[in-house]
Amino acid sequence: MAVATINLTVNMTIMGDMNASIAVNEWVLIVSTCVLLSFDTVISFYTALALTQTRIDSALSKILMYNHNVFNGTFCIVVSYLLVSLNFTFPYGAPSGDPFVCRVVQSGFLVDLSSTAVICNVICQCADRFWASIYVKSYRSRTKLYIIACYVFIPAYSILVSGLRFFQTNMVNGLCAPLVESTMKHVLATMELILLYFLPVVIVIMMTIPVVWQLRQSIIGIGRNNNNNTSSSSRSASQQPNSIETALTNEDLKSAFMVAQRGVFLHALVVAIELTVLLFIIIILLALDKLQLIKYGAASPIRTYYYCFISLFSTFNSFVTILTVTALRRTVVRHWQNCKEKLVHSQTRCQCLHRESN
Repeated sequence: MAVATINLTVNMTIMGDMNASIAVNEWVLIVSTCVLLSFDTVISFYTALALTQTRIDSALSKILMYNHNVFNGTFCIVVSYLLVSLNFTFPYGAPSGDPFVCRVVQSGFLVDLSSTAVICNVICQCADRFWASIYVKSYRSRTKLYIIACYVFIPAYSILVSGLRFFQTNMVNGLCAPLVESTMKHVLATMELILLYFLPVVIVIMMTIPVVWQLRQSIIGIGRNNNNNTSSSSRSASQQPNSIETALTNEDLKSAFMVAQRGVFLHALVVAIELTVLLFIIIILLALDKLQLIKYGAASPIRTYYYCFISLFSTFNSFVTILTVTALRRTVVRHWQNCKEKLVHSQTRCQCLHRESN
């Protein structure tokens, strides 16, 4: 009993010292980031729920969009836990000597695992659009094979990249400590930089350009067919109704292709910009760390600002999915209209009850 009391006192003292070592501006940043991440979590899981009520022709596309929102919400929860539990500040007074907490939580393994899953899912979404646009005939017949390939690729690549985090912390005298060796730290950071940001950017761009080009060619082809039908209809008056109907059908197809092209281009552009910005930010942080101007690593307070910056991108991603998918946007608008009708109905009912009571 006495030993337990002593341990409790020591733990409370360590936590008190750790709290005192965090500046007020860092607390404000942590709270603000957690509020933003909480909002993003709600939006992500709501979008996943809305997808279950949305009709999308491709099963793979629907699954990947659902996964994107679930992974994004999970990432927000993991980052919020890391910030709230102060497990990014262990150099100020290690609160735990648990190897699991040291290797998995404090090293950033869980954060990297969830963020890599989001990026891998984006790669699969680009591959899905590539398969659907380039290999049209085999896309439907091999949908199950594509789904299996995506579900194997996402966890395998995520574990590979996030596994590098295991080597960035060590247990020293029963306490968790960050990696001190400068060369090893920068080698691990460079490998993570290439695998997590550089390769995904290259893959996304390489698979998006053929899709946009193919959609562009389809629009041009539909326009040519429409012009041919219009010229032939002017020659033969007896076939004018059928020609008008064909022209309208071609216009609908052209409009659909333009919407698809705009959605693919916008989504890929946003993802490429985000990953490129994060790539340059990490390069700058690594360069400043190499020059010993700042400390960037598993034990650095810079991680707080970095996670706050990522949370802004994460929140924006939730709205990008809604804006670029027409069917999902219609579902969200329908939910919003239903909520407004219920709110107006409840207000009217309350007013009626209030009048009856008077």
